[in-house]
Amino acid sequence: MTVVEGVSVRETAVRTLRAARAATGQLVGGLGTAFQALGVLLLSAVAAVTAPAGVGLLLAPL
Repeated sequence: MTVVEGVSVRETAVRTLRAARAATGQLVGGLGTAFQALGVLLLSAVAAVTAPAGVGLLLAPL
């Protein structure tokens, strides 16, 4: 194994893969929040558009 400044290539690779896995987990967790926010935004937009017809309050979030 090659050792550069006291750290082997294998240790560096393992550390990098662990960090990548943690970052991917955070991204996946954030997607759920993003989809929920998008749903609330769309529901609010539909409520705002239909409000002049008197239907908007029925669609407004409680």
